[in-house]
Amino acid sequence: MTGSRLDAPYNNMPGSWRGLNFGAESKNNQLAFVHIYNAVNAVSDTAKSMSGFNVHTNSAITLNNCIIKQSAKEALLFRHSSAAITNCLIYNSGMAVRAMGGNYALQYLTMAGYSNDYIYHTDPLLYLADHNGEGQEDPLTLSATNCIITGDNDALAELAVDNIYNQFTLSFQNDLIKAASLPPVGSFSNCLLNLDPAFTLVDNRSASYDFQPLSISPVIASGVPVQGISTDLSGQLRDPATPTIGCYEFKEATTP
Repeated sequence: MTGSRLDAPYNNMPGSWRGLNFGAESKNNQLAFVHIYNAVNAVSDTAKSMSGFNVHTNSAITLNNCIIKQSAKEALLFRHSSAAITNCLIYNSGMAVRAMGGNYALQYLTMAGYSNDYIYHTDPLLYLADHNGEGQEDPLTLSATNCIITGDNDALAELAVDNIYNQFTLSFQNDLIKAASLPPVGSFSNCLLNLDPAFTLVDNRSASYDFQPLSISPVIASGVPVQGISTDLSGQLRDPATPTIGCYEFKEATTP
Protein backbone atom coordinates (compact mmCIF):
# COMPACT_ATOMS: atom_id res chain seq x y z
CA MET A 1 0.00 0.00 0.00
CA THR A 2 1.44 3.34 -1.07
CA GLY A 3 0.55 6.60 -2.77
CA SER A 4 -0.61 6.77 -6.37
CA ARG A 5 2.56 8.49 -7.63
CA LEU A 6 5.10 5.79 -8.46
CA ASP A 7 7.54 8.04 -10.33
CA ALA A 8 10.67 9.44 -8.69
CA PRO A 9 10.94 11.25 -6.37
CA TYR A 10 7.29 10.87 -5.32
CA ASN A 11 7.61 7.10 -4.85
CA ASN A 12 9.73 7.87 -1.78
CA MET A 13 7.83 10.88 -0.46
CA PRO A 14 6.48 10.54 3.11
CA GLY A 15 2.91 11.71 3.64
CA SER A 16 1.74 10.88 0.11
CA TRP A 17 -1.55 9.41 1.45
CA ARG A 18 -3.42 9.21 4.73
CA GLY A 19 -2.87 5.55 5.64
CA LEU A 20 -5.24 3.14 7.38
CA ASN A 21 -7.55 4.59 10.04
CA PHE A 22 -9.62 2.22 12.20
CA GLY A 23 -12.86 3.52 13.69
CA ALA A 24 -14.37 3.51 17.15
CA GLU A 25 -16.22 0.19 16.74
CA SER A 26 -13.53 -1.57 14.73
CA LYS A 27 -11.80 -4.54 16.39
CA ASN A 28 -10.18 -7.92 15.68
CA ASN A 29 -8.36 -6.48 12.66
CA GLN A 30 -5.46 -8.48 11.24
CA LEU A 31 -2.70 -7.28 8.93
CA ALA A 32 -0.28 -9.96 7.74
CA PHE A 33 2.50 -9.67 5.14
CA VAL A 34 1.41 -6.12 4.34
CA HIS A 35 3.81 -3.39 3.19
CA ILE A 36 2.73 0.19 3.89
CA TYR A 37 4.86 2.99 2.43
CA ASN A 38 4.86 6.80 2.51
CA ALA A 39 1.67 7.38 4.51
CA VAL A 40 0.95 10.16 6.98
CA ASN A 41 0.18 7.50 9.61
CA ALA A 42 0.48 3.97 8.28
CA VAL A 43 -1.97 2.65 10.89
CA SER A 44 -3.98 4.74 13.34
CA ASP A 45 -6.52 3.63 15.93
CA THR A 46 -7.44 6.62 18.09
CA ALA A 47 -11.24 6.70 18.34
CA LYS A 48 -11.96 3.96 20.93
CA SER A 49 -14.08 4.92 23.94
CA MET A 50 -12.21 4.65 27.23
CA SER A 51 -15.40 3.47 28.93
CA GLY A 52 -16.63 1.19 26.14
CA PHE A 53 -13.48 -0.60 24.93
CA ASN A 54 -11.68 -2.92 27.35
CA VAL A 55 -8.09 -3.07 26.14
CA HIS A 56 -7.36 -6.23 28.16
CA THR A 57 -10.20 -8.36 26.80
CA ASN A 58 -10.50 -6.99 23.25
CA SER A 59 -8.04 -6.97 20.37
CA ALA A 60 -8.07 -3.98 18.07
CA ILE A 61 -5.23 -4.79 15.66
CA THR A 62 -2.74 -7.59 15.04
CA LEU A 63 0.23 -7.01 12.74
CA ASN A 64 2.36 -9.95 11.62
CA ASN A 65 5.27 -9.89 9.18
CA CYS A 66 4.61 -6.35 7.98
CA ILE A 67 7.00 -3.69 6.67
CA ILE A 68 6.23 -0.01 7.23
CA LYS A 69 8.52 2.73 5.96
CA GLN A 70 8.60 6.50 5.74
CA SER A 71 5.42 7.56 7.45
CA ALA A 72 5.50 11.34 7.74
CA LYS A 73 4.22 11.24 11.34
CA GLU A 74 3.74 8.15 13.50
CA ALA A 75 3.89 4.83 11.66
CA LEU A 76 1.60 3.29 14.28
CA LEU A 77 -0.59 5.75 16.22
CA PHE A 78 -2.66 4.35 19.08
CA ARG A 79 -4.93 5.95 21.67
CA HIS A 80 -6.66 3.60 24.14
CA SER A 81 -6.16 0.66 21.81
CA SER A 82 -4.81 -2.88 21.99
CA ALA A 83 -2.35 -4.31 19.51
CA ALA A 84 0.00 -7.25 19.04
CA ILE A 85 2.92 -6.61 16.67
CA THR A 86 5.19 -9.50 15.68
CA ASN A 87 8.04 -9.94 13.17
CA CYS A 88 7.59 -6.45 11.74
CA LEU A 89 10.00 -3.84 10.40
CA ILE A 90 9.23 -0.14 10.89
CA TYR A 91 11.79 2.36 9.66
CA ASN A 92 12.40 5.98 8.78
CA SER A 93 9.13 7.41 10.06
CA GLY A 94 8.41 10.41 12.25
CA MET A 95 7.91 7.91 15.07
CA ALA A 96 7.64 4.15 14.86
CA VAL A 97 5.01 3.72 17.58
CA ARG A 98 3.11 6.33 19.60
CA ALA A 99 0.87 4.70 22.18
CA MET A 100 -1.29 6.76 24.55
CA GLY A 101 -3.00 4.40 26.98
CA GLY A 102 -3.95 0.83 26.11
CA ASN A 103 -2.41 -2.63 25.97
CA TYR A 104 0.37 -3.66 23.58
CA ALA A 105 2.63 -6.64 22.89
CA LEU A 106 5.73 -6.16 20.72
CA GLN A 107 7.71 -9.24 19.70
CA TYR A 108 10.65 -9.47 17.28
CA LEU A 109 10.04 -5.90 16.11
CA THR A 110 12.76 -3.81 14.45
CA MET A 111 12.29 -0.05 14.77
CA ALA A 112 14.97 2.04 13.06
CA GLY A 113 15.25 5.75 12.35
CA TYR A 114 17.72 7.32 9.93
CA SER A 115 17.80 10.71 8.23
CA ASN A 116 17.98 10.98 4.46
CA ASP A 117 16.81 13.30 1.69
CA TYR A 118 13.18 12.34 2.33
CA ILE A 119 12.85 12.41 6.13
CA TYR A 120 14.75 13.63 9.19
CA HIS A 121 14.98 11.54 12.33
CA THR A 122 14.27 13.94 15.21
CA ASP A 123 11.71 12.17 17.45
CA PRO A 124 11.97 9.02 19.58
CA LEU A 125 10.94 5.83 17.86
CA LEU A 126 8.84 4.53 20.73
CA TYR A 127 6.69 7.01 22.67
CA LEU A 128 4.52 5.78 25.54
CA ALA A 129 2.04 7.80 27.61
CA ASP A 130 -0.30 6.98 30.50
CA HIS A 131 -2.85 9.51 29.27
CA ASN A 132 -4.94 10.06 26.17
CA GLY A 133 -2.95 13.02 24.89
CA GLU A 134 -5.55 15.46 26.22
CA GLY A 135 -4.73 15.22 29.92
CA GLN A 136 -7.08 12.36 30.79
CA GLU A 137 -5.57 9.40 32.67
CA ASP A 138 -5.38 6.18 30.61
CA PRO A 139 -3.12 3.40 31.99
CA LEU A 140 -0.72 1.77 29.56
CA THR A 141 0.48 -1.84 29.57
CA LEU A 142 3.25 -2.86 27.18
CA SER A 143 5.59 -5.82 26.79
CA ALA A 144 8.49 -5.71 24.34
CA THR A 145 10.47 -8.90 23.73
CA ASN A 146 13.39 -9.36 21.30
CA CYS A 147 12.96 -5.89 19.79
CA ILE A 148 15.46 -3.46 18.25
CA ILE A 149 14.93 0.27 18.88
CA THR A 150 17.75 2.23 17.24
CA GLY A 151 18.58 5.26 15.14
CA ASP A 152 21.30 7.62 13.95
CA ASN A 153 20.51 10.69 16.08
CA ASP A 154 23.24 10.44 18.72
CA ALA A 155 21.59 12.94 21.06
CA LEU A 156 18.19 11.25 20.96
CA ALA A 157 16.94 8.53 23.31
CA GLU A 158 14.74 6.28 21.20
CA LEU A 159 12.45 5.31 24.08
CA ALA A 160 10.32 8.07 25.61
CA VAL A 161 7.97 7.54 28.55
CA ASP A 162 5.54 10.40 29.19
CA ASN A 163 4.66 9.69 32.80
CA ILE A 164 1.97 11.92 34.31
CA TYR A 165 -0.13 9.56 36.41
CA ASN A 166 2.38 6.76 37.12
CA GLN A 167 0.02 4.30 35.45
CA PHE A 168 2.45 2.13 33.50
CA THR A 169 2.99 -1.62 33.41
CA LEU A 170 6.08 -1.96 31.20
CA SER A 171 8.21 -5.03 30.55
CA PHE A 172 11.25 -4.99 28.26
CA GLN A 173 13.02 -8.32 27.80
CA ASN A 174 16.05 -9.04 25.60
CA ASP A 175 15.75 -5.82 23.62
CA LEU A 176 18.39 -3.61 22.04
CA ILE A 177 17.59 -0.01 22.97
CA LYS A 178 19.46 3.10 21.89
CA ALA A 179 19.39 5.30 24.97
CA ALA A 180 22.02 6.67 27.34
CA SER A 181 19.82 5.65 30.27
CA LEU A 182 16.55 3.82 30.79
CA PRO A 183 13.31 5.33 32.13
CA PRO A 184 12.71 4.92 35.89
CA VAL A 185 9.43 3.07 35.28
CA GLY A 186 9.06 -0.52 34.05
CA SER A 187 11.27 -3.59 34.17
CA PHE A 188 14.23 -4.20 31.86
CA SER A 189 15.70 -7.70 31.66
CA ASN A 190 18.77 -8.71 29.60
CA CYS A 191 18.56 -5.61 27.43
CA LEU A 192 21.43 -4.30 25.30
CA LEU A 193 21.86 -0.58 25.83
CA ASN A 194 23.29 1.88 23.32
CA LEU A 195 24.92 -0.73 21.05
CA ASP A 196 25.18 -0.61 17.27
CA PRO A 197 23.02 -3.44 15.87
CA ALA A 198 25.35 -3.72 12.85
CA PHE A 199 22.79 -3.88 10.08
CA THR A 200 23.90 -5.17 6.68
CA LEU A 201 23.35 -1.84 4.91
CA VAL A 202 22.63 1.69 6.07
CA ASP A 203 23.27 4.17 3.25
CA ASN A 204 21.47 7.41 4.02
CA ARG A 205 22.92 9.13 0.96
CA SER A 206 21.04 6.81 -1.40
CA ALA A 207 18.29 5.93 1.11
CA SER A 208 19.21 2.25 0.79
CA TYR A 209 18.80 -0.11 3.76
CA ASP A 210 19.08 -3.78 4.64
CA PHE A 211 18.19 -4.47 8.28
CA GLN A 212 19.44 -8.03 8.43
CA PRO A 213 22.28 -8.31 10.97
CA LEU A 214 25.92 -8.79 10.04
CA SER A 215 27.87 -11.62 11.64
CA ILE A 216 29.39 -9.16 14.15
CA SER A 217 26.00 -7.92 15.38
CA PRO A 218 25.33 -8.07 19.14
CA VAL A 219 21.70 -9.05 18.48
CA ILE A 220 22.71 -12.52 17.28
CA ALA A 221 21.83 -15.23 19.80
CA SER A 222 20.78 -12.54 22.30
CA GLY A 223 17.06 -13.18 22.20
CA VAL A 224 14.79 -15.40 24.22
CA PRO A 225 12.47 -17.99 22.60
CA VAL A 226 8.84 -16.90 22.28
CA GLN A 227 6.25 -19.63 22.22
CA GLY A 228 4.43 -19.90 18.92
CA ILE A 229 6.95 -17.88 16.89
CA SER A 230 9.26 -20.17 14.93
CA THR A 231 10.08 -18.06 11.85
CA ASP A 232 11.20 -14.50 11.10
CA LEU A 233 9.92 -11.78 8.77
CA SER A 234 11.40 -13.51 5.72
CA GLY A 235 10.21 -17.00 6.69
CA GLN A 236 13.53 -18.26 8.00
CA LEU A 237 13.44 -20.55 11.02
CA ARG A 238 14.26 -18.97 14.36
CA ASP A 239 16.95 -20.53 16.51
CA PRO A 240 14.85 -22.50 19.03
CA ALA A 241 17.20 -21.77 21.95
CA THR A 242 18.97 -18.46 21.25
CA PRO A 243 17.13 -16.50 18.56
CA THR A 244 18.30 -13.23 17.04
CA ILE A 245 16.77 -10.01 18.35
CA GLY A 246 14.74 -8.12 15.77
CA CYS A 247 12.59 -9.05 12.80
CA TYR A 248 15.35 -10.97 10.97
CA GLU A 249 17.02 -14.14 12.21
CA PHE A 250 20.75 -14.28 11.47
CA LYS A 251 21.84 -17.03 9.10
CA GLU A 252 25.42 -17.83 8.19
CA ALA A 253 26.16 -17.50 4.49
CA THR A 254 26.40 -20.87 2.80
CA THR A 255 29.22 -21.78 0.45
CA PRO A 256 28.10 -23.25 -2.88
